[in-house]
Amino acid sequence: MRPEVARIMKHFYDDLEDHVSVTTERPPVRGINNNVFFINHSNPETAVTDGSSKRNEFEAKYVIELSKYLIKQGYQAQQITILVMYLGQRQLIAKQSKSIQLLRGIRIMVTDNYQGEENDIIILSLVRSNTQKSIGFLKIHNRICVALSRARCGLFVIGNMTLLAEVEDMWKKIIKSLAETNEIGKGLSLSCRQHEKDKFIADKPESFAQRPEGGCNKPCCTRLKCGHQCELMCHNYDPE
Repeated sequence: MRPEVARIMKHFYDDLEDHVSVTTERPPVRGINNNVFFINHSNPETAVTDGSSKRNEFEAKYVIELSKYLIKQGYQAQQITILVMYLGQRQLIAKQSKSIQLLRGIRIMVTDNYQGEENDIIILSLVRSNTQKSIGFLKIHNRICVALSRARCGLFVIGNMTLLAEVEDMWKKIIKSLAETNEIGKGLSLSCRQHEKDKFIADKPESFAQRPEGGCNKPCCTRLKCGHQCELMCHNYDPE
């Protein structure tokens, strides 16, 4: 795992040290200015009809749009895993993404079923967000550790971090350290490989529509082999 991910694990393992390979063999995530980032929001959770699980519509939409954006950066679907803390959230994301061809091959997994596995990029939906200050599974340190330790290169977490910090000391410590390294906020900072000065904060699912091809909102204008200019919006894939 990259050192940014390993740094979180030091809250669980005092004697953890980085191997040289974490910096030499793990490339930074393309199209995003952080390799680790926690998106903080206050959009409420809902209960599944039978009351047996929880889901969060805002988070489901966000992780789907983020996944599409990452695919447009050139990642393969097999390099991305969406992790969730509740079965109800897995079912919601699976239903909403079923018809999206771009996302075919991305695994959507409940954290408890992902122990011992890892992937290049992990997108984690924490789900819980309520006024009752109830966080359920998110109090259990082992589950927190598993959820936050599955990423090799990039870890992107979305949840009500304010609530978690109020209720659970472990989350409070993690979130405090993330604030010190500017790895927590209202939205992801996206970058364009073609226009490096262009920065954009994606603080809601709809934000990604302003980066329709995965680059920025400027015209591509790359000169093609035929002599014409590319007429697409800025993108990170081969215009030919």
